[in-house]
Amino acid sequence: MDKKILASLQVRLPTGWKHSLPDALMFIVLGITLLFHHSVADDMLRLYTTLLAGYEKEVRPAFRHDRPINVTFVFSLTQIIDVDERNQILTTNAWVHQHWFDYKLVWDPRLYGNLTRIHIPHEKIWRPDIILYNNADSQYTKSVMSTDVVVNYLGNVSWSMAAIFK
Repeated sequence: MDKKILASLQVRLPTGWKHSLPDALMFIVLGITLLFHHSVADDMLRLYTTLLAGYEKEVRPAFRHDRPINVTFVFSLTQIIDVDERNQILTTNAWVHQHWFDYKLVWDPRLYGNLTRIHIPHEKIWRPDIILYNNADSQYTKSVMSTDVVVNYLGNVSWSMAAIFK
């Protein structure tokens, strides 16, 4: 039986082939990988296009206009940069994480190559208008570094940003 298995694994190389069998197998694996990657990229582009087709980021994604959208807000202090006691200014480096549900960003993973999450530029979708209004630095928005939002197939959105707050 072992001879039958080995016989079925034989690969005939074209005449004039100057590469070994391991090289040929490497090319085959590389080709399959590229085909798979191309397929995933196509699914992701199709999903991205479908989700944002007709999406209005200015419209709050609530089922009913009189219902609130629950936003989980997490402030993670990573560093105290300075303490100015005289002027009562605390300068910090922190991450802000926000999570909410957007029913317009729900999809069936089976229709998109089993993709269960996608990264979308934060400027493309609705975001909660949470701001720090009593900041000692009037230009603090220039120190904010935002990431893409991560959306899962159930419509759960996660958005993180790092900033220096005073």
